[in-house]
Amino acid sequence: MAKATNKTYESLASLYVDRDMEVRAGDRFLLKSLQIDFDKFKNYVEACKKANKRRKESWMKLFDDTGMGYQNYKEEM
Repeated sequence: MAKATNKTYESLASLYVDRDMEVRAGDRFLLKSLQIDFDKFKNYVEACKKANKRRKESWMKLFDDTGMGYQNYKEEM
């Protein structure tokens, strides 16, 4: 079995976060093949999702405070 490197671990976690996927019991085989602990990975993904949510809320507040509005900013991009 191949052991997951930090880069692999982070990439896999960001895939779950970006696509808003849940870590399910069916993912155990994949995680086991990379020698990743299921429970730790699940907790890590949940923590990353919470951090992204807080970050997005901070950006929304910043743009709302400046009067530009987050939705207008996203449309301009």
